[in-house]
Amino acid sequence: MTEDKNRKRRPSALPGIIGIALVVFMLSLFGLSVLGFHGLSRSIVEGSSVDVYLTDSSGQQAANELASSLKNNAAIKKVKIIHPAEGLKELEGKSGTSELMEFVDASILPFSIEIYFHADAATPENLGKIAGNLRKHKSVESVVFNQNMLSSVHRNLRNIQLGLGILAALFTLIAVGLINNSIKLHIFSSRFLIKSMQLVGATNSFIVRPFVWKFIKYAFLSMPLAALLLAGSMAASPAIWPETAFLKDFISLIDLKLALPVFVFIALLGIFIAAMSAWFSTLKYLRTKIENLY
Repeated sequence: MTEDKNRKRRPSALPGIIGIALVVFMLSLFGLSVLGFHGLSRSIVEGSSVDVYLTDSSGQQAANELASSLKNNAAIKKVKIIHPAEGLKELEGKSGTSELMEFVDASILPFSIEIYFHADAATPENLGKIAGNLRKHKSVESVVFNQNMLSSVHRNLRNIQLGLGILAALFTLIAVGLINNSIKLHIFSSRFLIKSMQLVGATNSFIVRPFVWKFIKYAFLSMPLAALLLAGSMAASPAIWPETAFLKDFISLIDLKLALPVFVFIALLGIFIAAMSAWFSTLKYLRTKIENLY
């Protein structure tokens, strides 16, 4: 009978697992937003091109030779040659009227080259240097790129990164507090057991170790639950709230090579917080006088 009562009084693992899973889910949502903004910023920067217009006397061969030499530059992601006929179509698309284009002949348009850079190399200084070197080329008439827009993007990105860094610190503190409180409540129900083990001569490390390993196990069990919550929320949000349909495109911008270490770090952080919280919470009751346990 006594054994059945003790079994009933034993605290359930479910609240601890769910509590850790919810905190890891919250951190994962924040990590997902950081990765998404990082991908969006790279997409904007890499979508900005440096347009090189060749001289009227330069033909296909000159364009091919210049494009081949540019492809050897590690900072350049893609080089695209624009034929005068293609340039005419682009001009028609930008003007929005085909009547005006009837008076424009493709033969009067020069060959041009669009240069797209890797995000890490697409700084205003680097592009300005490359543009200056291109202007010295004998086949180049002019080089055009929106330096002000690029400078504005980089300046805004630095501000966003600073803001996200502050939010990351805030979210980490919230995560520590939530996991710590959840574990404290769980260990509170075992405070008399902890004190009894201490009174019969068990060492602190012997008492603390099982609680630490228990919550490390809980943290591991909470990771699949947090992953399911994250995947489910991303899949269900557009159906429930149509205005969140952009999430699909937003998530597609995430670099998977960067996402893996971020989510592994979040998982390890959750496990570490759980282990440290269990350690300090158990030590708290070991240092508490028995009359203060009631």
